[in-house]
Amino acid sequence: MINVNKQAWDRMVAHAEKTFPNECCGAMIGSIDGDVKSVPLAEPLENAYSGAQGARYELRPEDLLEADRRARAAGMDLIGIFHS
Repeated sequence: MINVNKQAWDRMVAHAEKTFPNECCGAMIGSIDGDVKSVPLAEPLENAYSGAQGARYELRPEDLLEADRRARAAGMDLIGIFHS
């Protein structure tokens, strides 16, 4: 199960609204306790897809690695990716 708190959810929705009609994407940051994943932070990332972004997204590996580094520095994990 993944629990996304309101602040993280609101940030994901705001990112989707800001990038509409293009696809948005980002990292979900949090913690893992057994089968439960908690997401208190959402980090918007740039859609790097070079074509029409209305139905597709692409993350640069270096952006995802940097999000993971920041998460680990804060004592958290990269839980997953969100996209619209």
